[in-house]
Amino acid sequence: MNSPRVTLLILLALGVALVLAVSGGLPSLSGDDMASIVAFGIVLTMMGTWALAEIRGNMGESLRNLLIWGVVVLILVFGYQNKAMLGFAS
Repeated sequence: MNSPRVTLLILLALGVALVLAVSGGLPSLSGDDMASIVAFGIVLTMMGTWALAEIRGNMGESLRNLLIWGVVVLILVFGYQNKAMLGFAS
């Protein structure tokens, strides 16, 4: 699968969704919600294409790094949710 082609298709889909939102085609979403979705989609597209390019080089190392970052994020989420119990609440 060609990464630039996938990126172009995703950006095209986001553009169509933006046009629908501006023209009133998606009445359940406010303008702020749609802008957030588009921004998140752009960031996700950029990170996804980078991840695909990175995995092509060495899949084992990439998966190990992904697992390490996942553990770091889980530790941060746990710490934030339990900050009062850990004595960091103000």
